[in-house]
Amino acid sequence: PLKTSAGRSLYNKLARDSSKWNLAIYAASQHPDDILQGDVSDYLASVFVARLKTAPVCRKALDLLGIEDSAHIFTIQNLEAGEFIYADIDGNTQKIRVDVGV
Repeated sequence: PLKTSAGRSLYNKLARDSSKWNLAIYAASQHPDDILQGDVSDYLASVFVARLKTAPVCRKALDLLGIEDSAHIFTIQNLEAGEFIYADIDGNTQKIRVDVGV
């Protein structure tokens, strides 16, 4: 939905009004460009990045995470199933693991 103007408009309205209505908005995509080009990255309170293959896509994911050091591209390329790099609204990042076997 973020690729269309209607989807971006709806997401922006919901994101702006979320605190007024005491709710959270979640956007998910398999490619960082969907979020970066959707002009909604300013509204992100949390970011989860799973394994990605190519260095250019990993670099864009690092942009979403707020990480400037390209050395972490290797980390993203080598995440295992259930592993993510998580960034919170304060810019703290951590590699986390979710047990997907339950």
